[in-house]
Amino acid sequence: MTNKLLAFDTSSEILSIAIFDGERKIAAFESSGFVRHSSILLPSIEKLLKENKIKPDEIDVMAVGLGPGSFTGLRVGVTAAKILGYALKKKVVGVSSLDAIAFGMPDVEGVFTLAVDARRGKWYTAAYEKKNGGFSVVRKLRLNKGGEFLDEKNVIRAGDGTPFHPNAECVARLGMEQIKKKEFIDPFRLEPLYLYPRDCNVTKR
Repeated sequence: MTNKLLAFDTSSEILSIAIFDGERKIAAFESSGFVRHSSILLPSIEKLLKENKIKPDEIDVMAVGLGPGSFTGLRVGVTAAKILGYALKKKVVGVSSLDAIAFGMPDVEGVFTLAVDARRGKWYTAAYEKKNGGFSVVRKLRLNKGGEFLDEKNVIRAGDGTPFHPNAECVARLGMEQIKKKEFIDPFRLEPLYLYPRDCNVTKR
């Protein structure tokens, strides 16, 4: 298992950063809403590392939230992962931000669907199951046109404007599963999940 892990997510209005040593969380940071991620991401990472006496080259791997979410925010996060991965020669894993939200959902049991507003009458959705402490993806990310499904049973709205946003700790824990499988991504091939079908590889419905 890789030792030190830096995780961050910039897909929502709240910037979230976490540092782990193996399975143990060392530190975490979350910004208040509506802060420009481009101006605080790298300084916040640098500050968190310094506060915990960790040098950048001591980080073994980075886990970054890939969205869906804010176009601008995603570009900031993915670009930072590319630059840091290349400059520090570190491995990178990418995690769906929607998966991270689902993984961290409190007091949820059984099968449920998460829905994030993609605007222009579209919604990102994916279905999950949490059972006996386990977590699994039941239906992968897709783009829905229209919001009629929001009235269906066990549909939870997430993302900006709701209490549920991606948390870097959850990005880290999901990233650990990819690390175990050695599912690393070349930093230059890292791409975010954008909001609209011409920019992403999700399935229309």
